Amino acid sequence: MVFRRGIYFALRWAPVVLPTWFVVVSWIWHWQDIGGVIAPLFFGLLIAAALAVVFFLTWIRKDVRLDQAVSWVDVGVLGTWLLLIVASPFPIPVPMLLFVLIVGVIAFWSAVVQWVLETRRRVKAVVDEFSDAAASAREFQATRVTVPGRPTPDAPLRGHVIRLDPPVQREGD
Repeated sequence: MVFRRGIYFALRWAPVVLPTWFVVVSWIWHWQDIGGVIAPLFFGLLIAAALAVVFFLTWIRKDVRLDQAVSWVDVGVLGTWLLLIVASPFPIPVPMLLFVLIVGVIAFWSAVVQWVLETRRRVKAVVDEFSDAAASAREFQATRVTVPGRPTPDAPLRGHVIRLDPPVQREGD
């Protein structure tokens, strides 16, 4: 539960903190050329937007909001993505931004699929509840004798109308 809550709170602040981290560290490592100043701003904005979208798709799941913790699938996917974003501005011989992009797309679709599955499960529960209520209403109607006006052994006065008038209001009462 600690990891799940940690990723949830990290993802909450990630759209602000990680792009700032990316831009500052990129400027430190690549301050000599003009591409080292403008490109990190562009990529930082893209990272911020992607993190915000994935956080929103994760947050709209009711289980995540109630528990304030993500699922274990999210821990794996989002944890990997967040670590790659942290490591991406350093001069590593592999194209880290490509890995960030690939894992970001995986994180997006993982969030969408989990949201759809949870929503489908909740809608199915509501539909099952309504169908159970309708089935019990049908059972209740089926137990009544439906032949109008004919006496039966269990209802010898069937067909007769019994009328109860409301009490009369007297003046002064």
